[in-house]
Amino acid sequence: MLHRGASLYKAQRNDDLLKFKAFEDAEARVIASIPGKGKYAGKTGPLLVEPRDSAGQPAQRFKLGIGLKDAQRSNPPAVGTMVTFRFRGLNDIGIPRFASFMQVRDDYPTLSTYTVGIVVFLAVYPLFFHQPVNVGLKPWALGVEFA
Repeated sequence: MLHRGASLYKAQRNDDLLKFKAFEDAEARVIASIPGKGKYAGKTGPLLVEPRDSAGQPAQRFKLGIGLKDAQRSNPPAVGTMVTFRFRGLNDIGIPRFASFMQVRDDYPTLSTYTVGIVVFLAVYPLFFHQPVNVGLKPWALGVEFA
């Protein structure tokens, strides 16, 4: 609780005594959008998202629906997009408590962009250059072996 020190007690609601609720924020990748129910029938309900843990590994997936505006429910974030959400700690199995959608992260490329780019490169390169994929590449610099 935040209390204004110079204030006197009043038996009513006022700005002299405020409750402070700390929260954290994090990013997660959209895995799917789940159809809405009731008021949101025909629109997007919650988003199924997958955050990363402190080691950068995928963490427990969860549904994120609070905080989405009606316009975002009509045109939801694409699968693979990164979103920012806020929450108040983690529960026993590592799922964020009281998670609320904040924004779509436009500065992260989508997962599908990477996937499509790599698949197209691996499929097209041998056709045009009549060479194995590893010619001219430095796979040790990429940390990947191309066959």
